[in-house]
Amino acid sequence: MTDSPDASPPAPRRRGRPRNEGLRRTILRAAAALLEERGVDGVTIEAIAERASVGKQTIYRRWSSRAAVLVEAFLSQDDVTAPIPDGGSLRRDLATFAGVVSASASDESLRRSVAGLVAASHADPEVGRLFRERFVAPARAAVRELLERGLVRGEVHPDVDLEVIIDELLGAIWYRALISGGRLDHTYAEALAAAVGQGVGSRDRAPFQGKRPGRPGAVPEPTIDLFGGTEPGAEP
Repeated sequence: MTDSPDASPPAPRRRGRPRNEGLRRTILRAAAALLEERGVDGVTIEAIAERASVGKQTIYRRWSSRAAVLVEAFLSQDDVTAPIPDGGSLRRDLATFAGVVSASASDESLRRSVAGLVAASHADPEVGRLFRERFVAPARAAVRELLERGLVRGEVHPDVDLEVIIDELLGAIWYRALISGGRLDHTYAEALAAAVGQGVGSRDRAPFQGKRPGRPGAVPEPTIDLFGGTEPGAEP
């Protein structure tokens, strides 16, 4: 018996089972809620599984570790690093960005989560990689975009090191949030934006070139990377 010329070929068989994205979101919501309630150290895979009504193996099939779940759960809740629309001036854009990040950093549960995830990055390189890629890098990219717009408008001196300015802006906010405990309000965001904006436009701010001269026989200060990676330009 021959096949009919109109017969359709059999559909190819799929290999494996497709991931259930709804289940993934359920697990992330459960992990995020526990992270807010208990902090990083207080959340276990068992607790996440119980809250999400799944087995532990269901979680381990999707994430390599407890901390990896928490990184993604934390980052899935809110995007505070989205690009800032062009407001027409660098100072206005910097103030908008600083205000958005400051408002998020003012949240006590978010501060606890950031501090806990940074600490967890020391013990788990994968967490450090994820945290840099998903939280640190997007924030830096958003500030870099603002500075590059200012460069095109002539508001940023062409010799300014943009990466250092990014450190100044983000570092100031998170220093207040995690260390000094200073207020993070609209007034602070405006003052920070004014200081950064004035600095990047100054022609008296000469670019640093080469190595700084040191005292004869002096031991160079170590470069510290909070996330366990290699600092760009660090001496081996």
